[in-house]
Amino acid sequence: MATFSLVSLCDLLSSTYSPDRTMERQHWFFSPLGMVPVISLVGFGLFDRGFPVVCWTVRGNRHSYARPIYIAFSQYLKNFQTRQMPILERFALLICITVIWAYAHLLTASGAYKHRSDVTQVHCRTDKANLISSAPWIKIPFPLQWGAPTFDAGHAFGMMAAVLVSLIESTGAYKAASRLASATPPPARVLSRGIGWQGIGILLSGLFGTLSGCTVSVNNRENVGLLGSTRVGSRRVIQISAGFMIFFSMLGKFGAFFASIPFTIFAAVYCVLFGLVSSVGLSFLQFKNMNSMRNLFICGVALFLGLSIPEYFRQYTATALHGPSHTRAGWVSLKALKCTMNDCIVVFYYSVTCLIDLCFFRGHHQFNDFLNTIFFSSPTVALIVAVFLDNTLDYKDSARDRGMPWWVKFRTFKGDSRNEEFYTLLFNLNRFFPPS
Repeated sequence: MATFSLVSLCDLLSSTYSPDRTMERQHWFFSPLGMVPVISLVGFGLFDRGFPVVCWTVRGNRHSYARPIYIAFSQYLKNFQTRQMPILERFALLICITVIWAYAHLLTASGAYKHRSDVTQVHCRTDKANLISSAPWIKIPFPLQWGAPTFDAGHAFGMMAAVLVSLIESTGAYKAASRLASATPPPARVLSRGIGWQGIGILLSGLFGTLSGCTVSVNNRENVGLLGSTRVGSRRVIQISAGFMIFFSMLGKFGAFFASIPFTIFAAVYCVLFGLVSSVGLSFLQFKNMNSMRNLFICGVALFLGLSIPEYFRQYTATALHGPSHTRAGWVSLKALKCTMNDCIVVFYYSVTCLIDLCFFRGHHQFNDFLNTIFFSSPTVALIVAVFLDNTLDYKDSARDRGMPWWVKFRTFKGDSRNEEFYTLLFNLNRFFPPS
């Protein structure tokens, strides 16, 4: 909880004091060419959460039925309508998960998993740890329910890498969501505003003691893919969904029901949704010249390294039980260092120069976490490689090939008149967030 609070405050302050300038400076380095690997790897980067997870267990293959059922409902039967409403297309995911969960529950109740391995039971049974039976009917969450927060500067320093990764993945997800919703690419002001509100959400998540916060993690990328699958990009839908989530959070049985859904079912659906998100990134290729060897080089190298480097970090960590960055660098308390010298206690107060040196003194190894977290993220690696190459390799004479004539008008909020329609806040909240 302390980590969420510190990190969200840093995230919030960084986007509050310079809401447009920070993101606008970054937008000058972005182009459609640089965004292709980033947005694509928002989906492709999670390839290990798809079919490999479905096939973790022998019985898990039965849960892979969720994938063809979802494809059949959302694509082949999307024209089936009831009262002029495409029911199967809109509710394909809900129907699919309900049917497969009922099938998995039937197998669990019939004893099909009793003599299976522990791995199979963990990933396939619907009565894991008796979640539904042991959960209370009514449980109202409240702030600090797990105790008062504790603050540690070392943990906050290590988690700042997670903030950096979150900013990059959020940017890619925001641009993918805008394209699937047929909106204009979000300008710098809108991106900064979204990240600022995301910081507030993380702060509230830390106060209530949630596990993952509200960043663009696996589940939120799934929502971007679901937006494209259902073709529903209405704000009203999001508002009503948020109200339902707040209400049902007080029903313990409701949350336990979702926790009982085998993860292999979600993995089967991820194969479709994450693929849809990735294709949005590839759609940006139409705005640049793909006959240019420069563009082919940058796009190919960024995509390959965005997949290859995080995979190396994952494999190294799985075998060595620590990341490739394995130094003794960490964070120690710098209030004072006491030592005994000739029976006298000498207290050393260090200057700013010594402060920098001591930040990487032997401690809790937060510096390792900082580097490993960054290079575990495929979109982050792709952004670093793509933006560096795009802004250093023959960039002066390749503006048209990079797609800049189309991209430049979306850098500012007033660059396109449609931004008012797509990104104006409700309840006249724009007066608190005026465009620069």
